[in-house]
Amino acid sequence: VSVIVPVYRDWPRLKMCLEALAVQTFPSEMTEVIVVNNDPTDPCPFTLPSPNMRVITESRKGSYAARNAGIRVARAGILAFTDSDCLPDKQWLEEGVRCLQKDQVMMAGGQVHFLMDPPVSASALLDAASHMDNEDTIAKHQCAVTANLFVRRQVFDAVGSFDESMMSGGDIAFTRHASSRGFLLVFCYEALVRHPARNFSQKIRKAFRVGKGLPAVEFNRPVSSWKKAGMLLLHLLPLTHPRRIRRAMSRYSVHTKGLFVRALFLSVVLGLVKAAGILYSLPASAFCLKSKS
Repeated sequence: VSVIVPVYRDWPRLKMCLEALAVQTFPSEMTEVIVVNNDPTDPCPFTLPSPNMRVITESRKGSYAARNAGIRVARAGILAFTDSDCLPDKQWLEEGVRCLQKDQVMMAGGQVHFLMDPPVSASALLDAASHMDNEDTIAKHQCAVTANLFVRRQVFDAVGSFDESMMSGGDIAFTRHASSRGFLLVFCYEALVRHPARNFSQKIRKAFRVGKGLPAVEFNRPVSSWKKAGMLLLHLLPLTHPRRIRRAMSRYSVHTKGLFVRALFLSVVLGLVKAAGILYSLPASAFCLKSKS
């Protein structure tokens, strides 16, 4: 297994991620960890915790350009992806590989569990309710995020790598495209990584970044132009998703009425920020689509 971890000026959290990868139950002699530094001017400041780890650099900006650089030098037939701010469970690799060994499975998205400091804030709860829910996105849309993703090499050989022009949503676009080509994607509950929940300011930046990436994601869907336009219009609406919030409250054992109301209000605010990101990038995305066609 080749584990690919992009990093951009996030060395303290990457160090914890690598320490978690150094104690995996999957055999270390069958594993390589490739850290892709997306800022060559900022070298790794610490010694890597395991001899099966190495750092390469990629000067082209963007996490998908970094992941593609890792794919090009990876030597294994299975590629595992996570992020520098994630903490993989010690059985993460073992369980992810086990899921890929099931009949006809070519991709597996694992569980992302959010770490929340007490008392749980509305932004943290909403982060858990609205992002990185591989179980939900795989079941409904056949796509997954690279915070916790396993892919067989054959998939990249057949459909190509991540779209480096996308700053957000490239993992959704890739896995959706691969699924549409017949490569089976499943949810792997046992393959667990933990991710810190974002605060309010981080959520605002994330919502705008996601919004900027959505036009490219929807334009790349293999559906009619009318359906693409309809999906973009739907994304422009500040939807609250109360069921997702209640599901997150149940999953993380948080039962506070006031917190639920605050999360609903925050979801509207973030929906408006996401809409601003969509409108900001829509002209450029439409121009790129026209150029490709």
